[in-house]
Amino acid sequence: MKNLVLSIFILTLTQAFGQTMGLIEYSDTSSIGYTLFTPFSSDNTYLIDQCGHSIHQWNHETAPTSVYLLDDGRLLRHERLQSDVFAGGGISGQVSIYNWDGTVDWSYTIANDTIHSHHDIEFLPNGNIAAIAWEYRDSDECDNAGRDPSTYSDAVFTPVIIELEPEGSNEANVVWVWRMWDHLIQDFDEDKENFGVIANHPELMDFNYSPGSSTITTADWMHLNALNYNAELDQLMFSSRNSSEIYIIDHSTTTEEAASHEGGVYGKGGDFLYRYGNPIVYDRGTIDDQKFFAQHDSRWVPSGQDWEGQFSVFNNGNQTGSQGNGSPLSTVNLVEPPQDSPGVYTDPGEEAFGPEEFSWTYSDPELFSGSLSGAQTLDNGNVLICEGTSGTFIEVTPDGEKIWEYICPI
Repeated sequence: MKNLVLSIFILTLTQAFGQTMGLIEYSDTSSIGYTLFTPFSSDNTYLIDQCGHSIHQWNHETAPTSVYLLDDGRLLRHERLQSDVFAGGGISGQVSIYNWDGTVDWSYTIANDTIHSHHDIEFLPNGNIAAIAWEYRDSDECDNAGRDPSTYSDAVFTPVIIELEPEGSNEANVVWVWRMWDHLIQDFDEDKENFGVIANHPELMDFNYSPGSSTITTADWMHLNALNYNAELDQLMFSSRNSSEIYIIDHSTTTEEAASHEGGVYGKGGDFLYRYGNPIVYDRGTIDDQKFFAQHDSRWVPSGQDWEGQFSVFNNGNQTGSQGNGSPLSTVNLVEPPQDSPGVYTDPGEEAFGPEEFSWTYSDPELFSGSLSGAQTLDNGNVLICEGTSGTFIEVTPDGEKIWEYICPI
């Protein structure tokens, strides 16, 4: 089954009208299955087949940030609640599970004055749900953690990942928490405990990293936008638009171990096991070494597929579309992280985390989306791509041939 999130509803039209939207291209070699998607500015969720036929529709009362179709036919949905404290793209705050008939099976709010979920969620094999969220840190807390006061105004929203165990119809137990706050380093204030040499600690996050040339960041410092789980490795991957990096952490830890630098299957507590995309962030590279540019939708290739063990990314390009060459461009990339054994990533020594090159890239002069968007590998070896801002879905072969396309009429 094909799932596609943060996308646009496609109105099916027949080829007989010669339309410029809807089903544009179809091949009998395209993947047979369903595509799930939701309009970012609408309340509805849609499921269609490869011929564009409507299979099902859910109507909701709130706008979405992400949706997933579960194996039992229920719909997992991350929904938008506004806040007087938190603000930023992808704001969510409510997680709901809908039955096939549209009734709510379970719903839970992650939104108060100290924490607010946003962007992505992940349904885990044990039935729990992981969510990325912002955690409010005021100026005193940030100053005490070595934040340079010139890089922010009143507060910083730091990343947190929480795991929920659903209970009843509207309750949940928080069974696991990981906070980036526990894994910071800085070289601004030598009187603070987390002072150190950034390049010597790629397992930690530089609290004073500021994207681009701007010295002032928004409160949404990292702007995480994707969360994915690998059951075989018991690891979580998340993507940061602002740092143009992806990060992998150990999920086998307890919450206490996740707040430390030891423990878990991989022995590193909640420190980064692997990071990739922009070594500038940890002082081990220049712009020439940057691989990702404001990327979205990082996800592992499922077991049994051709690129098993790798991960895919929709590499958006920055606000003008540049990927270091000045031209508006987005790409879809596959990355094979160097590993000594499954889940044990090769120590880069004093260099940046590898690899030096992508294992696969899809590029087209017409492919560009400055935000949103996603990509996933399919069982038939092809790749499904959503160009989010234009509402275009395509399926491409490993050779880069486009064999299926929808264009949104909205």
